[in-house]
Amino acid sequence: MKKKWWILISVALAFFLVNFDGGLIGIMLPTIQTSFGAEFYQVQWISLAGSLALVVTLALAGRLGDALGKKAVFSVGALIYLAGTILFALSPSVTTAILFRVIQGVGLAVFLTLGTAIVTEVFEERRRGLALGIYNLLGLVGLLAGPVAAGALLQAAAWNTAFWVAAALSAVVLLLARLVLPAPKERSKLALDVKGTALLLAVLASLLLALTFGQNEGFTNPLVLGLFGVFAVALVVFIIVEKRAAEPIILIALFRNRKFVINFILLLFSMIALSGYSFLMPFYMQNVLRLSAMEMGVTLAIVFGLVMALVAPVGGVLSDKIGSPRVTMIGILFLLGGTIGASWLDTASTQLAVLLHFLPIGMGMGLIVTPATSAIMGTIPSNRLGMGSGLVSIAINMAQTMGIAILGSFWSSRVYSVFDAVPDGGASSAPPDIQAGALRETFILAACLLAIAFVLNIWEVFAKNKPADSGRTENILEENMHV
Repeated sequence: MKKKWWILISVALAFFLVNFDGGLIGIMLPTIQTSFGAEFYQVQWISLAGSLALVVTLALAGRLGDALGKKAVFSVGALIYLAGTILFALSPSVTTAILFRVIQGVGLAVFLTLGTAIVTEVFEERRRGLALGIYNLLGLVGLLAGPVAAGALLQAAAWNTAFWVAAALSAVVLLLARLVLPAPKERSKLALDVKGTALLLAVLASLLLALTFGQNEGFTNPLVLGLFGVFAVALVVFIIVEKRAAEPIILIALFRNRKFVINFILLLFSMIALSGYSFLMPFYMQNVLRLSAMEMGVTLAIVFGLVMALVAPVGGVLSDKIGSPRVTMIGILFLLGGTIGASWLDTASTQLAVLLHFLPIGMGMGLIVTPATSAIMGTIPSNRLGMGSGLVSIAINMAQTMGIAILGSFWSSRVYSVFDAVPDGGASSAPPDIQAGALRETFILAACLLAIAFVLNIWEVFAKNKPADSGRTENILEENMHV
């Protein structure tokens, strides 16, 4: 086997780990909460901390790889993830679990950022499609394997067993990276948007803290209002700094392009809904329906893995034939319909009912992600495609973080609204009927967000395209960013 195929195996295994890890943590959270005797908002922060670290590191990892060499940065990422995973598996408390999840998130961001770039760089054009196909296939396998492995291992062993498996896989990735990844042929000048990255962290952290504190303390609490104030100020400063930055994380000028904005919002709102569902459904299935860990894992693997994976290529083909806006409109209808249907789930629902209600949601997401991403990339000038790809990745992961925070906090606040005081263990310790009722209201909130996205999608379908729109973004960038 030629060395380049070993290179593919090393980075594809890393991509497998990214999705495998996400599937593990989702299924594990209710059990981790029980093991540590933690509050709901604390286990919520296990997810949020990793996602926040991932989003912020995404803004830096690609440029570090170009400047310092992809082999070195990828290897360090593998080492960071390995260390974080071992520490997470050994966590003595929920607080340390949150801290160690941050370390894992940094490593996962490096995998996610550099994997495709390494494959593209190593394989010549005639073999690149096959190599990327294998790379994405391993990612799909990770998406399916994570929830199933988590369910199986939870029934047979302690919750941290699955993370020892992840640690072993990351050790293999690290070894392969050191042995087979090529040394850099050329390096670019290191140009990091440190101010923008710090401000992005401030924006997201203040918003997430406000939402999670608000569910316990109330959203009129002075501390919570202060955090929302920090969020607003940090967001304004972030926009100002990014408009002036030579190498910004996000090109603010792109938001003057209607097609970009609409598809960005479609992707954002859809991923907020999906990540919120992925976070909350394990608590509902375990605490309300009393499903086994294996039943939860199989259900989530089917609706959030298999169905999306099967439908996504169809969405790509259809967008080429009838245009992205019409395909995303069909996808939003599936997603919205599935969300409204899921709002009828209650304490008497079965595993089959959950599966049937969520099938349209998985189908809808499969029809949205590829066409919306394609539409966004179509608005990016050719000399900024790398930045555009990074922007899409940041947007998707930022939306996943926001979905956990927004829908998770809304759900818990609705649970708390029927109590005079927060119950021990938080919202997930409330009686099943109250948890189910709050989940119904959460689905309704998500449906409202998706309805806004649908209206914007209709506008994109039927609005007349401006003749100069295709070249507008490039002109704006030349004026504002000195491209």
